[in-house]
Amino acid sequence: MPSGAHALFVGSGEGIERARVRRATNAFLSREDWSKGADVIAIVHRDLLGEAQRWAQHRQTTSNVRIRMVDVETIFEAYDAGRHTPQAIRAFLKDAWQRSIERKPKYCVLIGNASWDQRVAVKASNVDARRADQIPSYGRPVSDFWYGLLDDEKDLITPELIVTRMPALTGAELSVLVDKIITADTSAWTPRQRMFLYAGGGKPEESFCDIFGRMLRDEFGSGVDFTAPPLCIDTLVVCKEFVEQPGRVIRSHINEGVALINFFGHGGTESFDIEDWTVSQLANEGRYPVLATFSCLTGGYASPSTTCENAKYLFEPKKGVAAAIGTTGLQYVSTADFLLYRVHEVLAASKRRAVGELTYEAKRSMALLNTTFGNNATYQFCVLGDPFTRIRIDTAVEVSLPRQSVVLSTARASNPIVETDSVLIVDAEIWSEGLGTRGTVDVRLLRSHEGSTDTLTTTLSDGLCRRSAVQFLVPIVGKAGRNEIVITVDPDGKLLDRPENNTVMLSLNIAKPSLLILEPEARRVVNADSFTVRIIDVLSTNTSTVAVNVAICTSRDTSSWIARSSAADLRRIAGTALCDWTMPASTRPDTSRTYWIGAWPSPLSPEAAVS
Repeated sequence: MPSGAHALFVGSGEGIERARVRRATNAFLSREDWSKGADVIAIVHRDLLGEAQRWAQHRQTTSNVRIRMVDVETIFEAYDAGRHTPQAIRAFLKDAWQRSIERKPKYCVLIGNASWDQRVAVKASNVDARRADQIPSYGRPVSDFWYGLLDDEKDLITPELIVTRMPALTGAELSVLVDKIITADTSAWTPRQRMFLYAGGGKPEESFCDIFGRMLRDEFGSGVDFTAPPLCIDTLVVCKEFVEQPGRVIRSHINEGVALINFFGHGGTESFDIEDWTVSQLANEGRYPVLATFSCLTGGYASPSTTCENAKYLFEPKKGVAAAIGTTGLQYVSTADFLLYRVHEVLAASKRRAVGELTYEAKRSMALLNTTFGNNATYQFCVLGDPFTRIRIDTAVEVSLPRQSVVLSTARASNPIVETDSVLIVDAEIWSEGLGTRGTVDVRLLRSHEGSTDTLTTTLSDGLCRRSAVQFLVPIVGKAGRNEIVITVDPDGKLLDRPENNTVMLSLNIAKPSLLILEPEARRVVNADSFTVRIIDVLSTNTSTVAVNVAICTSRDTSSWIARSSAADLRRIAGTALCDWTMPASTRPDTSRTYWIGAWPSPLSPEAAVS
């Protein structure tokens, strides 16, 4: 102020701050070379840099993208004289985007917490601000969507950048989320990857679950069926008004594994109106879905005092979800209904599977309306997490034959398999990891034995949507010994999918009919005072039981026996092919020598014994 001037400032004590002066670390960010560009600009708070780099390394390798990481403090210094403003971030993004020549950025990932109370000053009422505003957001209700509007901030239809946020406050929180992102990308595929869970809250008179019904049953005759080809989702619906303890049921489904959780109901910054499925109650380690909340406020990531409900599911170690979609403010039921449908429609009609492009394409329809409520939905329906986290339904036909789905058995339902079983039953389950097909799918089995090969073929005449079972009956009479079995889905390559997971190869030894000594193992030292012999009886059937004889012998000759079983002391284990015989206590074998165990069925003579 000029000398002699006076001024009176009126305000609360919290409104007065001591001026701070600090050295700028990089005020020349605007001069850096951006000619090579990048696919992703990651703006990071420096406290989170280590874990952010771990995420970037994974994403660049897995998705073949170039990521350029920038410290948010350098943006403030270079683009707004050190002021902590969203305008500085948008100015930087616009500058970097315009100067990128080799690759135009398509994504921006903000890695850090946001708070509408930048000074952490509001302590009154129910606020109690305590969370730092590391990377500010824009507006109230907050939105990161504005950051991607680079050529025209009023053009909501064609944003230049897809913007998502990892709203971690600490390195520990970000580490948890990065672990989940990596696991969600790399875990083995299972049919649960196409399981969609629908949780309907609200009051009975609001009938939120009817929204799921109309969409999944195609009540209006649109011809769109998301459970049929091409999308072929599997569905689980939990309605608060019809299910006892709905939260517990939701928990159970999430723990078993789902791909997408669709919650439609009332919500707050820290609550869903269906209780008893908080993230701390889950037990879904290694199975991290995407959470989509069609409700009010649950995605409100800029609270100065608490973590929003959607973000809680991101930061719980070894539980929860890998990404979350939801609104930061209030939401109309009709808007949420439309967005829910659009998410499914985009999945079914396009190749968009990553949550970033999926969400942006879904809400683009709201921007096209050019109405107040449509624009609000476009701004406020945001993604928390990595934009590349995917709904893992492939965008082409992709069949697979997992080894664990192939089961060999016989009508006798007992091992070992012997040639007198006559027929080997081969059951297999074919999985669809991508789009469903209505065309026929062939499955071929080759069995090779002693230089000759037999071929069996079956056809899925109705095509393949999610998974289908096939069964082969393979004759094994006269096929004792080693059998090589090769099962191939789509052996002629008509589906044009990746062939490396279409084949399973098995080796099977088919035994000649005889008894088998299971225990003790050969050359094993046993207790001389008492030991038990366990026999596998493959000769008996459900309708006919053979008499089993066991002897302990001094040589490989059953005539040299020192102890022998009787019908009275041989025990059969119910429901199995196992027989046990315990050596009588009166038998005193010489502990310094080796003995043989012989087993044979009656009426055969002891000379036919196996040993």
